[in-house]
Amino acid sequence: MNNKCNCPNPPGGIVECGEGQMAICQIKNGKIIGRCVSPGFKRSPRAQLKWAISVLSKYSGLDYRYMDIDEQIELLKDGKIELDSFTGDSVQISFTLPKTLQKYLGISGESSDSIEGTI
Repeated sequence: MNNKCNCPNPPGGIVECGEGQMAICQIKNGKIIGRCVSPGFKRSPRAQLKWAISVLSKYSGLDYRYMDIDEQIELLKDGKIELDSFTGDSVQISFTLPKTLQKYLGISGESSDSIEGTI
């Protein structure tokens, strides 16, 4: 089963990746930039959590260094990031975590619209 991510509207769309990948949909200048990112090698769920936060930070400009672990987990459960940068550009990213990380966080669903759960 593939990992899918719904892109923010407008323009909408879907990014479809492999089950073990994080599906990321970034809206930049009104255009979709879809990415499928693999954790690289087998990692523990805790290491995957840190990996996912660092990947999202890279594409969004989010500075996660000052977020505690609970804030990071809530960000991952939310499935989306919306930021205004200091240059005035806005960043919209939706994402779906790899299935193993979803299971670890108690998340179900295929897209950010259906991500819910508790630890």
